[in-house]
Amino acid sequence: MLPTCRIHCAVHDNDGSPVRGATITARLNRFEVFEGYVVPDLETATTDEAGAAVLALWPNALGATASAYDVRILAPNGKTLRLVATVPNVADANLHEIAGLPPYEGKSDGQLIIDAAVAAVAPAVAAKIAAEAAQAAAEAAQASATADAIQASADRDQTGKDRVATGADRAQTGFDRAATATDRLQTGLDRQATQADANATAADRVQTGLDRVATAADLAQTTLDRQATAADRVQTGADVALTGLDAEATAADREQTGFDRTATAADRVQTGQDRAATAADRAQTGQDRTQTGLDRIATAENRVQTGLDAATATDQAGIATAQAGIAAQAAQDADADRIATDGHRIAAESAAATATGAATTATAKAGEASTSATSAQSALQDILALGGFNFDCGTATSQYGGAVPFNAGGAL
Repeated sequence: MLPTCRIHCAVHDNDGSPVRGATITARLNRFEVFEGYVVPDLETATTDEAGAAVLALWPNALGATASAYDVRILAPNGKTLRLVATVPNVADANLHEIAGLPPYEGKSDGQLIIDAAVAAVAPAVAAKIAAEAAQAAAEAAQASATADAIQASADRDQTGKDRVATGADRAQTGFDRAATATDRLQTGLDRQATQADANATAADRVQTGLDRVATAADLAQTTLDRQATAADRVQTGADVALTGLDAEATAADREQTGFDRTATAADRVQTGQDRAATAADRAQTGQDRTQTGLDRIATAENRVQTGLDAATATDQAGIATAQAGIAAQAAQDADADRIATDGHRIAAESAAATATGAATTATAKAGEASTSATSAQSALQDILALGGFNFDCGTATSQYGGAVPFNAGGAL
């Protein structure tokens, strides 16, 4: 529901007598929407016997387009009066007090203060309107009596005119007082606006100070960031130097690994030689077993001969056959030992050849490791020279004949 303000209108003739039947039309001069409702643009009222009428108009103070009402008063005798009125956000107001007021500029902070002030004086305005209505009724009764007196006596007619003039003077005095009150209210609002401007200026100064402090903090942070960047660069140089040292150590480890592989190959050669010696020992053992078999055969022959001499020929023949089987088995064992000896000899020769190849490969790897170490030492010297460091390196010869780089006293 749209809020409204009761606008009290009083229409009098030039001689101060109330005008009955006058038509009062109020038209909104701009389109307004309030809380989703379109504000009506036309309101009409007609004066009563006392020349009074009331218009229920929407307050322009609540609008957003600086609107106002174009008011037209049409008397029964054809006389017309036009004026522009701006309606405040109060319960009651007089048309002659709001006529000619400037339009409201939306709902600013200053306007809210105006609304509060007008609302504060609204009871006084209502009381004033009631007093003026009572006074108007009294004046109307007095004017009626005066009119009767004018008809009865010319002297009384003059007295009535004087009283009418006095009523007009009183009405003008009321208008002047209302204007004075409006001026005082506007003066108070101007003072409040001036104070608000001063407060805003002080707030701007405080914000400016805070901005300067923030700028100083940003500069300090930038300085710290630059220092941190410089420290990071120094750390990066140190990391590069350490990486070079790690590369040199890795090359030395590779060279040592080559030396270890050479030693392992030598161990494998020695193992092959040991296996060959073992095979030779086994071959000699086989030969010894063969000779033992032959000795047993000879012993058997001697025993056969002895048996021939001591027993019958048949018994001697059985004994000789048995001894011959034993000799044949011994011969077979000797032949098997010979075959195993040949296999061990062949395996030993193959192991010796493999060990010789591994030793050759290990020697080549040791040479490559020595070359990598020399390259790493040269790269490290270049890096340290670019970073402004001093680092001297020397070389040492290992027991296997390779060149080994070592730290001879550098400073980082």
